[in-house]
Amino acid sequence: MEPDDATARQSGGPATPGPAGFSGAVRGILDGVKRWKWLVFAVCAAAFVAGPAIAAFDDAERYDETEQSDWIPTNMWLKSAECAREEGAWLAICDDGLLVPMSEYSFGDDPGHALSLGLWAMATDDAVSLVDVARLNVTLNTAGLVVLAAFLFALHTPLASIALLMLGPVAYLQWNGVSPHWGLIGTASLALILPMALIARDYGLLSRRSGDAWVAAGIVGLALAALLREPIGVMCLTVSLAVMGFLIVRRWRTGRRFRGLLVTASIVLVASASATWAVMARDASFEMEPAQRVATHNFSHTLYIGLGAVPNDFGIRYEDEAARSGVERVAPGVLNRSPEYYPLLWSLYWNRISDAPAEVMRIYFEKAKRILADPILDSAPPLMIVVIAMTVHFAVTTAFGAWQRIGFPQGALIEGAALALIGLFVLQAILASHNRMFAMPIGAALVMLLGVLLEFGARSAMVLVTRARTGRATSGETSSTGTPR
Repeated sequence: MEPDDATARQSGGPATPGPAGFSGAVRGILDGVKRWKWLVFAVCAAAFVAGPAIAAFDDAERYDETEQSDWIPTNMWLKSAECAREEGAWLAICDDGLLVPMSEYSFGDDPGHALSLGLWAMATDDAVSLVDVARLNVTLNTAGLVVLAAFLFALHTPLASIALLMLGPVAYLQWNGVSPHWGLIGTASLALILPMALIARDYGLLSRRSGDAWVAAGIVGLALAALLREPIGVMCLTVSLAVMGFLIVRRWRTGRRFRGLLVTASIVLVASASATWAVMARDASFEMEPAQRVATHNFSHTLYIGLGAVPNDFGIRYEDEAARSGVERVAPGVLNRSPEYYPLLWSLYWNRISDAPAEVMRIYFEKAKRILADPILDSAPPLMIVVIAMTVHFAVTTAFGAWQRIGFPQGALIEGAALALIGLFVLQAILASHNRMFAMPIGAALVMLLGVLLEFGARSAMVLVTRARTGRATSGETSSTGTPR
């Protein structure tokens, strides 16, 4: 996948030889596109995304007459935002003149939405409503769509980028709500930038300056993901550290310096703890009642209730109450979501595995079948078909060097990243819940895969046409002179 010359680094792939006239015309078109490429991107973004985003913003008005959300943490976000407007304290609830950590009311909730709404209330001095919550999700999804498309455009994959802008609104903006799940596809898209940018910069698919800028943008995306949805933040952190480990080994073997990657890894670790930094900054800035409950998710809770996502012999349901009642049976005096609570859940989870491993495997297999049978997007085939077809395509094209042959090495990066994103969310579905609401970010990967296929086909066709023209020109010269030149 690594290009070897300056042409590959700047244009996204090696130049394809052909007749002077045809190649000159193509180069002229490409030069014009390069000169105005970001204007072209802005026009496409405005044409394909602005309308659906505005429509989604307007659709949020349906919550104007609704005072309470069925999702309990959302109601706590509104109370926290009002406290921020009145007292200037974020992630807190105003209770009889006292500032109480929001985690005491909204159990195990990621702080990103509450923090964003609180800062908005402080900046505007206006009360926050469910309409604002829905619009925050629209903003997250719109930002994720446009930023991811811009990254693909920077990688010199214009067809894949424009395909994402054209088809993305169906996955990103067609549905909306006031729980955090409706903003996950945008959150995951922002988190996807960092590992891709690290590889693209190291392999010369981006210029040094552009690569540094996109890595910085990816780190910001990781920080936002860690605030908004801890599992997505952990996915991004794990993949990014694995990518940097691979790149460090690669540089070490070739005798290149890797100190910059170590610095980047340190910054990435700091960014991944953004939720912790936000809570610590709040506690340091305001006199606050001491928190007795953990502020964010814990994987023991997710894994335990995940056993109840399908009918099971344990009698567990996919509900928070199932975890609480399970802990109460073994330790009645332990406070719900306290630091002592989660180790007990780990014990309960591992006990289920050791007592009935076959049942646990059956549960996970059943969830795997259900998520792979789901198309995620209504117009797509079942996920299993997509995964098999695209994995075969990726393996065959990589094995036979097709990406390099058509000057499209960045296509391998995009297709591999999309398949990795699907794999991570399938794993989440198996361990937690196969509900489509949690798997929505897979829709972004499906659109990316379609865009890569379109660009792969277009570039392959261009190479075939160029070679056919070259062959006819060579044949004509041979027939007219009698001997090949």
